[in-house]
Amino acid sequence: MKFLIDNYSDHQQSQPLYLNQAFQKMGYTSGIFDISASSIFDVCDTFDPDIIFLSAARMSRDLVAYLLQSKKIELIVNIDNMSKDNLKQLTAFLKGNNVKVKFLITSNYSMPEKTDGFRIVKIMQAADINQITELHFDYHVEKALVVDKLSTKIGFPCSFHVLSTDPELKGKVDINMSAIALRSLLPKYDEVVFENLRGINQLFLNSIYSGVRTYYSNSEVKNDNDIKNTINKMYGKEMILDYNNKDRLRDFSEISEMTKNKHSGFNRAKSVVSQIKGA
Repeated sequence: MKFLIDNYSDHQQSQPLYLNQAFQKMGYTSGIFDISASSIFDVCDTFDPDIIFLSAARMSRDLVAYLLQSKKIELIVNIDNMSKDNLKQLTAFLKGNNVKVKFLITSNYSMPEKTDGFRIVKIMQAADINQITELHFDYHVEKALVVDKLSTKIGFPCSFHVLSTDPELKGKVDINMSAIALRSLLPKYDEVVFENLRGINQLFLNSIYSGVRTYYSNSEVKNDNDIKNTINKMYGKEMILDYNNKDRLRDFSEISEMTKNKHSGFNRAKSVVSQIKGA
């Protein structure tokens, strides 16, 4: 089976990159391309894929035109961050053009199992543990606070940096980089605290994987128990990662190893393949 994956990576996630690496390690032929900068006709004629993996936001009419003349290619479409209205428009578009879809995927576990006849597969975000670059400089700071918006309450009675993956905060925080780039910095801190974590994201998992004490502090999140319950379900036992809980986890050796073994990009790729009949 041959996978062709559009590189829909952004500042928060690198799913296409870690899936591509994992599929290759599993023995499949897999390649990355940029649908916004490449001729879909040239790429598909050359690569001859069985499955094209892409984000719904990057669906193109050229791709649909090519699929209409192909008898074998099927799509796997990532629908993360889509509104209900946009999802309806997408499924209507796919149906109206007779596009063959293997299934839709999302990290949103509140989504239904099916929508408009299309199967939805839930795939949680993962730690991207491939090719983490070693830094050629060194520093040590006690805490890192990861934010997605500025707050006047930011502060610790110790040395700390404010980090963000949101490009709109560039120049407003100490360090602004993509999640895949920030991986290299995480071991420079004793603790990493995610302020108002609304869902388990890639950087949070990468921080746990690094072995650094990693927590969330959700003073502004209404359904704080959702994060707690999700974490406990992921790891099969109670893992207290709430920074404001005096009994919070201190030794991250076990949870780091569990993240490597159960919540890496390779694990997510295996989950994808398990949903493909005959793969």
